[in-house]
Amino acid sequence: MTEAQRNALDRAGIDHEVVDTKGHASAIMDTLTQRRESGLATPKQVRLLERRGFAHVGTWTFERASAMIARLAQNNWRVTPLMRQLGA
Repeated sequence: MTEAQRNALDRAGIDHEVVDTKGHASAIMDTLTQRRESGLATPKQVRLLERRGFAHVGTWTFERASAMIARLAQNNWRVTPLMRQLGA
């Protein structure tokens, strides 16, 4: 893969060590672009929220994920039952 692809993947939160070729990097970047254009959560948002126990975060919108992350930050990164219910 090219240096520019490696940098773009790193910025997007994708581990470039698992990417084999320039074509593979290109395909991942295309998928990231499609997700962004569709308004879906970013890979970084998905991983953060999944680590906090939320499910199906990959289907959330960018705005919904951002709002939940903001709520978590305000609550010192603790998940409340209400947050869990809102995330369902």
